[in-house]
Amino acid sequence: MDEARARDVLAAAGVLPGAAADARLLALGENAVFAAGDLVVKVGRDVELLDRARRELAVAGWLAAEGVPAVRAAEPEALLVDGHPVTVWHRLPEAVRPAEPRDLAGLLRLVHALPTPPSSCRPANCWAVWSAGCGWRATPSPRRTPPFCASAGTDSRQPRPR
Repeated sequence: MDEARARDVLAAAGVLPGAAADARLLALGENAVFAAGDLVVKVGRDVELLDRARRELAVAGWLAAEGVPAVRAAEPEALLVDGHPVTVWHRLPEAVRPAEPRDLAGLLRLVHALPTPPSSCRPANCWAVWSAGCGWRATPSPRRTPPFCASAGTDSRQPRPR
C-alpha cells in the first residue's frame, strides 16, 4: 500500500473532521498512520490485519478500564474500508523530553500488577507470539508460561510451529 492508496481509504472512511488530503502522514509501513487535529488514524495494509486491529482496540479498552495511562481509542470499533482495517485514536501531546527508564518503571509496575486480560486482548496462539518474541524454540514449560496466556481453568500454551 502506498500513500495515495492509504489516503483514498482514509477519505472513504470519513473519520476525520477535515479533508483526508490535509492529514499529515506520520508513518508508512504495515499501517499508514495519519495525524489530523487531535486524532490519529491507522490504515492497515490489508484485511489480514483486521483481527490485530480489533485486538489493539480491545487492549486499549482494557488498559483504560484498569486506569493505565496509555493511548485511548477515539472509536471503539475497527472499520473495514475497501479491504483495509481503519482505527481511530486520540492523539498524544508532543513529548516534552525523551522518555527515560525511570519514566517507564512506574508504568511497567502498573501493567505487571494487572489481572490477566480478557481473551479478546490475547492472540489466538499467544504462546507462539510470546515465544517468537523471546527467540525460544523449545516446547513450553509451566515455568515459562507468559502471563497473558494464562486464564482460569485453561491452558492456552501451544508449542511454536516448526
